[in-house]
Amino acid sequence: MRRNRQKIKKERIGALMLLTIVQTVEELTRTETIDHLATVTREWMLPYADTVTDTRRGILDALEGRPAPGGFVVTATEERQLAGILVMLRTGMTGYIPPNLLLFLAVAPSKRRSGIGTLLVQTALRNTTGPVKLHVEADNPAKTLYEKIGFSTSYLDMRYKGSEEVG
Repeated sequence: MRRNRQKIKKERIGALMLLTIVQTVEELTRTETIDHLATVTREWMLPYADTVTDTRRGILDALEGRPAPGGFVVTATEERQLAGILVMLRTGMTGYIPPNLLLFLAVAPSKRRSGIGTLLVQTALRNTTGPVKLHVEADNPAKTLYEKIGFSTSYLDMRYKGSEEVG
């Protein structure tokens, strides 16, 4: 089944900021490869980051429509330099699990508290349909940003780390 492809969306904010929404791997530029985005996202999210492998897989899942079509990546560039990235994944679920998962939000350390994170999240929310869920550590400063935008705590996320072997 072929995904409906949308044209790359670009939005200029002021004289220097450019927000770009990409929905496929093919839409990425030469400098914004999957590996570059995964490495930068992980680096900028430390100490709250996943592994580069998991970050790369999350970006690919969003852009390749897994588990459901409609995921995307929003990048913020300032003076042609990457300043922030957001990855939105479509879950394919409804009801008890929202259809959208804000998977990653990363802003360059030198650009934090400048409004880039807010712009990325607001842009992503304007381009989704239905509720959005995210995971954030209780002590992560980004929690305050999410709350200001309107996210609220609904559940305590608990995980069991069972064996790596299946079967």
